Amino acid sequence: MIAGWLYGISTQEFSFQDEIVDCFTPNDSLTADYYAAMKAFENNDTDTGYKKLDDAKQYYDDAFAKCDTKITDPLSQWTAKRDALAQITDWDKISAQIYENNKELIDDNVGYEFNSWDRGVFFDSGMFGGRNDLIFIQQAPAQQLADDAQNPEAPAQFIAGWLYGVSTQAFNIQDAIVACYTRNDDLTAAYYDAQAAFVAGDSQTGYSKLNDAKQYYDAFFANCGTDVTDPLTQWSDNIDALAQIDDWDTISAQIYLDNKQILDDDLSYEVNSWNRGVFHDAGMFAGRYQLIFYEQAPAQIIREMLSYI
Repeated sequence: MIAGWLYGISTQEFSFQDEIVDCFTPNDSLTADYYAAMKAFENNDTDTGYKKLDDAKQYYDDAFAKCDTKITDPLSQWTAKRDALAQITDWDKISAQIYENNKELIDDNVGYEFNSWDRGVFFDSGMFGGRNDLIFIQQAPAQQLADDAQNPEAPAQFIAGWLYGVSTQAFNIQDAIVACYTRNDDLTAAYYDAQAAFVAGDSQTGYSKLNDAKQYYDAFFANCGTDVTDPLTQWSDNIDALAQIDDWDTISAQIYLDNKQILDDDLSYEVNSWNRGVFHDAGMFAGRYQLIFYEQAPAQIIREMLSYI
């Protein structure tokens, strides 16, 4: 179930079913808590259900003791994101509204979760549970950090996420970028200003601030190796070449209309993730957003533009 939950909540990014089954250490107390939780949920006793799942956490260290960090790290990351929701002011009211706004989808997922559990298809059961948790994470209210609380690591995390998203996950160098970047408060301020503009619906100012930030990149990445800078340069050139295409304003407007729902969703997820301090995810959604335009732009024209770079 836990493997399925991670698969569902991460939008299928982490598919570790076989690995978790191999490294997992069976724990009868953990199993009993999960069965008791599902029974309580099916009886509409959500208080007992969540209490049993909370009780189960005490057994996680032993159960995952033999598992690699490639498994435990994303599990910890996504668990922390979900658990952080309860700390939001008025979360009971907010979560109730999110439920009302997504009632049909959430109810369907709950039905599939129970049905899968009762049929012994525990991976699918967890997957549907993860999908529901993700709805609440993605639609939780934005909580913009105060200016004096700007995180100097935010641009590094965002840029790593952007490369991960725009390259369709080909370049996963989050740890490398975080390890090599050089703090630059001007760059950080530009990124925060850009996201504030996007939140306000002022995309022109947002993109202008991101362009201004480029002047600090050389200093920011001065201590990074080519394993970081080469793919960043490659994909930055790919995206920047789009603006040189004749009639790009008209072409990009049509691409937007053809993909409006997914683009609007990605932008919303980007802003929401940034405001919750999940900067890597914010960048990832920004990268996915730009990738749509790159993939649907006239290919021959892009090649011609890149030949001049």
